[in-house]
Amino acid sequence: MRLQASLAVSALVVCFYLATWIFPVLVSVTVGDIFLAKRLILISGAGFLVFFMLYSSLKKHELQKMDGFLVVGVTWVLISLISALPFYWALPAGEVRVIDMWLESISALTTTGIECIGHVSAWPITLLWYRQQLEWVGGVGIIIMMMSLLTLHEGTALSIYNSEFGHDVRDVRITPRLANTARYVCYIYGSLWFVCSLSYYLTGVPWVYAMMESMATVSTGGFSLDDIVPIYDMPSRQWVAIIFMLLGATGFHTHFQAIRGRTLRCYVQQTEPRMLLVALAIVVLTVFLLTLNEENTYDVSMIIFEVAAFVTTTGFETEIHTSSPFVLVVFALLGIGGGCCGSTSGGLKLVRVHVLFQEAKGLLMRLLYPNIVHTLSVNGKALSTAYVANVRGYIALFVLTFFFSMLILLLLGVPLPQSLYLLCASITNVGGSVGPLEVEQLTQLQKFVLSIVMILGRLEIAALLVLCLPRYWRSS
Repeated sequence: MRLQASLAVSALVVCFYLATWIFPVLVSVTVGDIFLAKRLILISGAGFLVFFMLYSSLKKHELQKMDGFLVVGVTWVLISLISALPFYWALPAGEVRVIDMWLESISALTTTGIECIGHVSAWPITLLWYRQQLEWVGGVGIIIMMMSLLTLHEGTALSIYNSEFGHDVRDVRITPRLANTARYVCYIYGSLWFVCSLSYYLTGVPWVYAMMESMATVSTGGFSLDDIVPIYDMPSRQWVAIIFMLLGATGFHTHFQAIRGRTLRCYVQQTEPRMLLVALAIVVLTVFLLTLNEENTYDVSMIIFEVAAFVTTTGFETEIHTSSPFVLVVFALLGIGGGCCGSTSGGLKLVRVHVLFQEAKGLLMRLLYPNIVHTLSVNGKALSTAYVANVRGYIALFVLTFFFSMLILLLLGVPLPQSLYLLCASITNVGGSVGPLEVEQLTQLQKFVLSIVMILGRLEIAALLVLCLPRYWRSS
């Protein structure tokens, strides 16, 4: 019964997802690409019918509290497989490989932004819109749909989201009802996307490309269209990206409080946004000083742009991050740290980094004063020992997953430096490379492992690994 109830909810989420295909269809019709429009309609229509029938036949089964983990896992697998189909028309004749199509969809949905197929400049604009929309769906849309549809079983939803937010830090709900929370999240990120699109357009980017680039910017996705239409060749456009990457990497709780209180004070008062800005300032100053005496000096706006891209796990990049081994490692650490909880960014999340540093400080204080009581806190609120234990457990899972994945890639023949580069880019969903990724040279099995790592990083690792525990399937 557990699998049937989870399939019912997953099928309903997939139906809502397929409804979003109307937007690339409209784009296709607008530009006169009727061929691609018909095929998108055929795939989405057939898929909607199949999954709605599946939902109708299984909806009578009741979800249990812990079934939310299974719902999320099944939903991501189904959506990633369906999303891979349109990339068939992006591949050159005779080079169709299912793993490339799936990896491209995974890279977009997880907002990793590693290009796997290539030849982007030759893609029709409909397919470019579709890929950019996948980033938006992965970063924002699926969160909204899951929160909305699981309102019938709020305990199921909260079993997932509280693993990230924690009762001690904040509740996932910004309103008493989860459905209203999802509505506010939709308003917040929809507004950010529109204002970002308008800002790109006012700085000279063609409107359709401005809308597509803003999807990657706000969702911290990383698939940039800069190689097709020059976008970041002007400081004004770089600043648009900087502002909206930072807003995308800030938790929706902070945005809601800023809107409700009509003040920007919460962006510097709360722990995570303040850490985000401090990390940005310190690294920008460090890189600026290191490159000050070099022959190829960089504009300050370009330095801030790339540092913001890594600290928010967006992954837009120039050549600055490879200017020295020290800067390269710093940028890798920025991606691992990630953005704020409740945002579209990846990585460990800054609240966990904050708790980790407080734990280290507490250890040193106890060595000096054995009887001292060192209380850990976030936003001035004390954390329980249970939540701190969860943070330690998650960081342990992250480290173990990183090294276990590296051992698998090494066993499959990937060189050590490339394995490190690939894992730093994929498990954090930062996408931006700290070295040559050479994804096109990977075998099908190596690409499959890489795609699993991307999903693990996007689903906070534990939400997927818990399905591997025999005890989970034995629990009621």
